[in-house]
Amino acid sequence: MQGFSLIELVIVILVAAIVAVAAVPRLLDTSAIDAVTAAETAATDIRAVQSLAMYTGVPRSIAFSSGSPDYTAGGLLPPARRLPGGSYATTTISLNFNSFGEPNITAATDVSFYAGGNASSLTVLPYTGEVSVN
Repeated sequence: MQGFSLIELVIVILVAAIVAVAAVPRLLDTSAIDAVTAAETAATDIRAVQSLAMYTGVPRSIAFSSGSPDYTAGGLLPPARRLPGGSYATTTISLNFNSFGEPNITAATDVSFYAGGNASSLTVLPYTGEVSVN
């Protein structure tokens, strides 16, 4: 006779179930992605606020509060914003851009974000306001 016995099938199914129980939580943990996404989202909004200040010739600002997922991006609609995926800023900072797009900082400034045990950050450079995600 060819084929599998009932005991062999049950053992294969149990092994597959054990592997699934061990693997699924790791596959569903998106906190590392959430932290990077928060930094990318904030970087995009910082660039948009800077561009808007240069385009309109009116100073604009963006502000983050430590421990909060909410931040304010002056001039963008809506100005009240929220970081994605349960992430939050770990740095309190207000970046003001003049009509030339220059930020109000004199040294490279880091803004950090945290989500479920994972961190990500971005850096804003003085004079140019260049933003890079680390």
